[in-house]
This record gives sequence, structure tokens and C-alpha cells, in this order.
Amino acid sequence: MPRLQTHNQRQTSDLQGRVAWRQSIVTAIEEAAALFRLCDVKVRMLESSGTAVSAGELLLEGMGKAAGVLKAWKVAQTLVEIWSGVANAAHAIVGAAREVRPSIVVTCTRKNAAGTKSMAIAAIRAGGAVPHRLGLSETILVFPEHERSGAMSFSATSPSRRGAAVSTLFKLKSSIRR
Repeated sequence: MPRLQTHNQRQTSDLQGRVAWRQSIVTAIEEAAALFRLCDVKVRMLESSGTAVSAGELLLEGMGKAAGVLKAWKVAQTLVEIWSGVANAAHAIVGAAREVRPSIVVTCTRKNAAGTKSMAIAAIRAGGAVPHRLGLSETILVFPEHERSGAMSFSATSPSRRGAAVSTLFKLKSSIRR
């Protein structure tokens, strides 16, 4: 878990804060630095998102008034903690999958909490995975209801379970009447 190391004499004096982390794939460190800057804290970033770091390695440090450092550090710590956790989980899954099949591509769900899409995508990419469909433009989904209605039929170029949405490459034959 990230921790803030502080060195100061009084709350009103200058405060130096450092964010260190366990062995990890770091994510959201740029956003953490931006939070410190918003609170008038001078920041020196020592690592960037997507970087693998060792336990205890310093990620960023800031210098400013105690009020600014203390205002930003917990939110910054939480951002780094959450999104680095996602990156680490993705990295572990990618690693396990590639032990079995080195060329495999791991895709992650497009579902996320409101307002977190860009952070979620950055975290899974930092972990070596890719997002499954960012929009409707890159994939056509055919559900069983489409085939049952007679509006279209398809044949997949790779096996898929009957009844599941098909998002693999396929040949689509449309029999929609205009």
C-alpha cells in the first residue's frame, strides 16, 4: 500500500511528502502528481504509469505547505493504490495466460464505475491487457435473438458457445428485407 512519509516541524511549515509503494506496476502516478500541484505542492515524479517498481521504491515526492500536502496525499494515495491494484491484477492474469499460450491477448470488460473509464483503461493497459470493445464501432455482436428472428445468420470462424454473444470474427449474412 502506498504510504506518505512526512518530515516537518510544524503544520504551518513546509512539508516534504514522499509516496512509496510495494512491488508493483504503477498506475495513476501522473494524476496523483496533478492533485499535489492543484494544492500548490511542487512535485517531482520519479516513476511513470506502466512502470514496474520494487518494494519501497520512491514514486513521487512533493514539497510545499503542510496544508497543501496533507490535503492532496490521501486522495493521491488512493488513486495510485486502486489503479495500480487493477494493473497488477491484469498483469498477473496476462502472465498466467501467457504461460499456457504466449501469443494470447487478454481482454478486460468494458464495464466500470461511472467516471472511471479512462483510469480503468489505463490500468488494464499498464498491466498488459487490452480493453474489450471501447465502443460499438469495432465489433458486431450477434445475439441468439437475432438468429432466431430470421433476420440474419452467421457462421463463426472460431468456436463459440451456443447462446453466447459472438464477438469473434465471423461471416455475416443478412437476410433483412427492406
